[in-house]
Amino acid sequence: MFSRTKPGVECLDQVLSTRHRASAAWRRALLPAGALALAMTAAGPALADYTYTHVYKLDAAIIEVASDGENYTTVSDSSPAITGMWVVHLDADIRGRVKSWAAWPAMVTDSGPTKDFPELGKSASYPLGDRPKKVTRKYPLFIPLEAYRDYATDSCNRRASFLRNTLNKTDEYIFARDRSISVKVSTGMTWKMSGGANDNQIGLNFPINDHEIKPVTIVCLKTPVAAPPPPLPPAVLSSNLSAGTFDSVHLQGSCVLQLAGTITTTRSDMPVTFRYVDETGKESDVKTISPVPGVVKAMQHVFTHSYPLDHVVGEKNEGKIRMVGENIDFTSDWADYDVDCSAPTNDLLVALPPKATRLEAFSGAKETVNVQTLTVVGEESTSHPYLCPARMRVEGGLQGRGKGAGTVVLFVDQQQLAAEVYDVDQGETVYFGGERELSWHVGNVQGQEVHLQMVIRNMTGEVVDTIKSSQTFKCEPIIQGTLALTPPKVTIIQASAQAERVSVQNYTCPARVRVRGGIQGQGPFSGTALIAVNNQPVSETSFNVDDGQVRGFEGDQELIWNNQNVSGQTVWYRLAVLNDNKDVVDVSTASKTFKCDTVIGGKGVELPASQPTNDNATAQAGLNFNIVTPKNRVRNGQIRLTGAKPDQAFKLRFLRKSNSGGYKIVNSAQLPKQMTGGTASFNMAALDPGLWRLRVCLVKGGSAISKPKDCKKSDFEVLGKGTNSFPKAIPGAAPQPQTNSVIPNIGG
Repeated sequence: MFSRTKPGVECLDQVLSTRHRASAAWRRALLPAGALALAMTAAGPALADYTYTHVYKLDAAIIEVASDGENYTTVSDSSPAITGMWVVHLDADIRGRVKSWAAWPAMVTDSGPTKDFPELGKSASYPLGDRPKKVTRKYPLFIPLEAYRDYATDSCNRRASFLRNTLNKTDEYIFARDRSISVKVSTGMTWKMSGGANDNQIGLNFPINDHEIKPVTIVCLKTPVAAPPPPLPPAVLSSNLSAGTFDSVHLQGSCVLQLAGTITTTRSDMPVTFRYVDETGKESDVKTISPVPGVVKAMQHVFTHSYPLDHVVGEKNEGKIRMVGENIDFTSDWADYDVDCSAPTNDLLVALPPKATRLEAFSGAKETVNVQTLTVVGEESTSHPYLCPARMRVEGGLQGRGKGAGTVVLFVDQQQLAAEVYDVDQGETVYFGGERELSWHVGNVQGQEVHLQMVIRNMTGEVVDTIKSSQTFKCEPIIQGTLALTPPKVTIIQASAQAERVSVQNYTCPARVRVRGGIQGQGPFSGTALIAVNNQPVSETSFNVDDGQVRGFEGDQELIWNNQNVSGQTVWYRLAVLNDNKDVVDVSTASKTFKCDTVIGGKGVELPASQPTNDNATAQAGLNFNIVTPKNRVRNGQIRLTGAKPDQAFKLRFLRKSNSGGYKIVNSAQLPKQMTGGTASFNMAALDPGLWRLRVCLVKGGSAISKPKDCKKSDFEVLGKGTNSFPKAIPGAAPQPQTNSVIPNIGG
């Protein structure tokens, strides 16, 4: 019946066959958890034996079974194993012997069948001559998820069948809430003994503590109510159109309007057809945006078209025009145009295409990333934290070499990041950009290199310039036991024109712009807040914040105006937060367009008192200059004015800020007293570290004394030796161009 062994050796942990357990010579006891089983069987009137097996400790367990609205389907992988302790006891009396036994765990619900787990049981057989009178064994109870998975699912479906077939409940009712089923964990046993009767037979009274028996429950989960699908986005997400910003005249004498537009679609493989429609109802032929095969994602399409106007050369033409969808219902905003259909000038005919001037990438805020790494010894996989840049921003710039318009596209690792329309004049510089998340894993935490490319096309789609660059971003390991500081977040950044105005021919323009920004602490942090306008830092402030604390910063920048940008110049500004290592930990950028107001003089309209009269107009005309440098923190002794004529003379005064807050004139042989034209220099060694002011006054008609209205001033700071002017992580160190504007885009 059992495999024979050497005398005195138990054959433990044998799984008995069904035939052995069903034999008439075997006894069976099936007892629930917490119940003491005392069984006596007799081979004759004088023969007796005692056996029991039960669970005396049981850990709490909740088994979750998911449903699909019609059936219970799967047991959650988070459901635990059933664990505890159980005991086996056999007593063959004084004259008897235990030949063999087998015991196993089981589970049963209130209305369901018993589920035996013989594969998880214990057994033993004893050879003749080495059979014990008593056997007591304690074992850990362990029923894994895989063993009871099907039983738990069947139990829930039996409950559902009872509710459906007996109580006539609908599936909607059955699966609308969670339903609990109590589980009893028990044990089963078979044994074989021999021996005679004993008048003093005593069974082992094994102690049981009810507090050690915790509940085991099957929870038949309700079917989650599916959220309604979100509404489908429109096929065209956005459309923008600009018109009349680049004038052209055909040799045949007809005036042609140049149109530049963008359409962003939800699917790049979907064609879009549309027409141009002006305010009079005149329509163009059908224009088509071709699909991109093999790619299914949102995409911005950038394009240009020519639109002939009805007016002839030499006439003024103004109006508005927009795009109207054909196969998809959409309309763009109206684009106003005001075109002078005059004959082209020679400088337009020889205008050079724009030139790419800048392409770079820099990181924004950093976040903690847990990266799985492999330890060679023992091949143990562990997770280590790193502080990694979460996103990167790519920015590019181009400069006009004559009037020009077209499209510019930014690429990152050969994938399009952003596309925009540009329209520039001679010497004008435009900036644009986009953002992308950075992905980190064990293979690139030491550094990942991104490859950048900017492609510039003219109105006909021809590539006129391209530029490439690359940038490497790295993570910093967080040393165990060191608290990683959470940097503050930029909460607001805005710009506004100040009250001071300057005159440019028949216009009055805002003289300076003030940028204000705010941050909020996410924990204790010390660092620097830097405000930059058109890539030039205008203020740098050290700060300390605590969790939830709000700090504000501001900086001013003079605006430079000329005949080409009085209709509006777009200012690009940012607030960057730097840590003590001068690394950027958060940054926010924005842009705003500032315009000049037309002076209504010369048409019989009385001018405000602050405007120049006919008597002083000539005198005031010379004040169309601005101080570009020195300004803010200076590193060299350069003086540069814009709007100054080559033969104009200016008186210079250097003033040092005192501790009382006032300014005192400093006379030194090393400092110039006057200059002619727009550029000059001074000896930096003649200025002590601290706050300074340069006053520049226009000299009129040989007068030695300048009036306050003829002067302008610029405040700046001279740093001590070894002081770093600007942090290395702030982009845009290129010199500020004479005229700046920013083209916004969907990625920036």
